[in-house]
Amino acid sequence: MIWSPRASSDLQQLVEYLERQWNDAVIRDFLVRLEGAIERVQAFPTIGRASTSRRNVRLFVIAPHHELIYQYFPRKKVIAILQLWDTRQEPKRRSG
Repeated sequence: MIWSPRASSDLQQLVEYLERQWNDAVIRDFLVRLEGAIERVQAFPTIGRASTSRRNVRLFVIAPHHELIYQYFPRKKVIAILQLWDTRQEPKRRSG
């Protein structure tokens, strides 16, 4: 599993937002959901909804307003997390 710089930045910004706006329980819940999503994607790389605009890119719902956008390279059996997407953002900013 590889995290792109953008995905790492998205995670950092999201946790900082949760720290400002919510409590520790909400942060823990989100991180547990994220970890579960990553485990499912690792076990079943094609589980996510296929992107309509990019080859081998898939979207997996983490929580009601967040998606994990990843690219699966089947020959190498590598998954690259491209972005953590807040579905309330401008769709043009999504990488999937």
